[in-house]
Amino acid sequence: MPAPARVCFVVENLLPAGTELWIVRLIERLDRSRVEPFLCLLDGENELSTNLIPDNCKTLCLGMKSICSRHGLRSGRRFYRWLKHNDIQIVQVHHADPTYFGVPIAKLAGVKKILQTKYDLGYWLTFRDLWLHRLARRFVDLTVANCRACQVAATEQEWAPRNGVVVVDNGISIDRLAEIEPLNMTDAQQVNVGMVCNLRSVKDPFVFVQAAKSVLTTRDNVHFHIAGDGEMFSQVQRHIDEANLTERFTIHGAVEDVPRFLESMHIAVLCSQSEGLSHSVLEYMAAGRAIAVTEVGGNCELITHESSGLLFRAGDANGLTASIERYIADPPFANRMGASARKVVSERYSLEAMTARFEAFYSGLVKPRSSQSIERTANCIAT
Repeated sequence: MPAPARVCFVVENLLPAGTELWIVRLIERLDRSRVEPFLCLLDGENELSTNLIPDNCKTLCLGMKSICSRHGLRSGRRFYRWLKHNDIQIVQVHHADPTYFGVPIAKLAGVKKILQTKYDLGYWLTFRDLWLHRLARRFVDLTVANCRACQVAATEQEWAPRNGVVVVDNGISIDRLAEIEPLNMTDAQQVNVGMVCNLRSVKDPFVFVQAAKSVLTTRDNVHFHIAGDGEMFSQVQRHIDEANLTERFTIHGAVEDVPRFLESMHIAVLCSQSEGLSHSVLEYMAAGRAIAVTEVGGNCELITHESSGLLFRAGDANGLTASIERYIADPPFANRMGASARKVVSERYSLEAMTARFEAFYSGLVKPRSSQSIERTANCIAT
């Protein structure tokens, strides 16, 4: 049996959401006979990161607050020696600072394959970041995208060659979500409409508040909910208060038990201006909720309009209002959309399916036959 591929994931800290949660879930499930994972955290000294470090995974915590410092130079030497000592074959970097830090050091250390992750549409890229990513591009062997929209963004924004960006679908833990009873909306019941997101401007929570105000002008059996915290928490709460929605709109803050939250929802929405392959939308689908999301990025690859959910334009509060009203007015339609979405995610986006895809991908990179075969293998994995 061939030796396992030795893969090091590089990220700043671990978080219980987003890309960081994806890294933890993947590391936990990788078959060590096929892929041996390593983890490098640029910081990693906070309690949250420490508690989330996966078992059975060698981890380097650099305690670095800034890569542009004397500590950054010392950390670079430590990372270089760590890569050499552990004979790392593949380095995969996530986000900006890990890219600027990890890519050149991995190249100097002679790492066989250097991978960059593209899991969003680059909404946050400043002029500086854009050019630093383009400079790092010359040392990156492949970019790993989680949807076709991110693949296109990598080629257009960062000038990655088309055959240098591969799509490997993510996945989520669906066990508890699959245990939720199928959606069974009726005409007379109280309807709960919820959104799971970090309260940041890119998630555009004000659109959700505007839609809630419109719906509640004609209906008294609907309650709106947000599960999430973030920099805009107080602004969104003030917006709710000023719209006189306090009794009909609840911000729950950070919610640890997302399946339990979704179990009490009938309609699940996401108002993002930009998305890759949204973890929240995958959770909505696995829970079998009636879904309304913006037609941006990977949302359009997850949700087929009027087949597994409803799509509306980013920033269009009227479009979201119409989607919510349609579900409330036609409960059988809402129930069908929830069942259809659940079927899609169970077949393609489970953690087991995702792990198998990445195991095949990493194993194939250790001894690739040719660049064409890498692209062909990755395309097969993604489909």
